[in-house]
Amino acid sequence: FRRIALFGAVAVVAWLAAFLPAGPAPAQDAKTEAATNAPVGVGAGPGVAKPDLLSHTLAAKDAAAAWLELRDAISTRPPFPDAWQLKEPSPEEQTRFLTPYALAIADKSKDYYSRFPDDTNAIEAKLSEFGALSFVVDEAAATNQQPRLDAALNAILADPKLPEDERFDLRHHAVEKAVHDKESEGDAAMLVEFEKGTRMLQKEFPKHPKVIAMLMDLAEFSDPEKSRDV
Repeated sequence: FRRIALFGAVAVVAWLAAFLPAGPAPAQDAKTEAATNAPVGVGAGPGVAKPDLLSHTLAAKDAAAAWLELRDAISTRPPFPDAWQLKEPSPEEQTRFLTPYALAIADKSKDYYSRFPDDTNAIEAKLSEFGALSFVVDEAAATNQQPRLDAALNAILADPKLPEDERFDLRHHAVEKAVHDKESEGDAAMLVEFEKGTRMLQKEFPKHPKVIAMLMDLAEFSDPEKSRDV
């Protein structure tokens, strides 16, 4: 049951975790390092400046250029510390290293949708801010960012341009987080919270296939009599 509850917390940081080494990284020469740190799927090419990953604002003045700048910042791997070439970092070291970059992504994203609120990519920038803040709060335990994370979520859910699938995923993540927060109280408390969240999603998204899957999970973990009812 804990595996199900924790899955969402892992999913929201997948885009950051993809930058982390699976083990000690081999030494790289300057040419290889430049290619590795280039934006994913983008050839850096001569004369193309790397994005400033720790800048909290976007330099571009128009929406199209600013969007490309934000996407490059998100898809560019931060330069790993030299010590990681010899020894794999601990999860805590990885989190401490990535947190400033996540906060920079959150601020860049907010800069984008604040300056270009009517742009078609504004909702994607809001989702980018939410993902980065989720990492900072869930993984780095930066509770001082919780009010901002809550505000970011409410702003996204209030946006009429938010696709239905994205709306469900955000609601679903909130349910998983609420279940995870009950872990210290034991499996019974987690199951109660899971049922509460599942029933809420069932009312809001009655035909969504993931709701059916959640109901099946609820049935699996419930006692036999309740399981049959579910």
